Amino acid sequence: MAPADLAFRWGVIGPGGIANRFAGALAGVPGARLAAVFARDAAKGQAYA
Repeated sequence: MAPADLAFRWGVIGPGGIANRFAGALAGVPGARLAAVFARDAAKGQAYA
């Protein structure tokens, strides 16, 4: 497998303040990426993404 295939993908439920801090911290983790966002309001989910 290529290194890109070994990335650990994360999802966020509820794009609020805690999710913002989590995503910021995740940016500094090698091999990790934010892959999905779930929000009750589709417009808020799109805005977060």
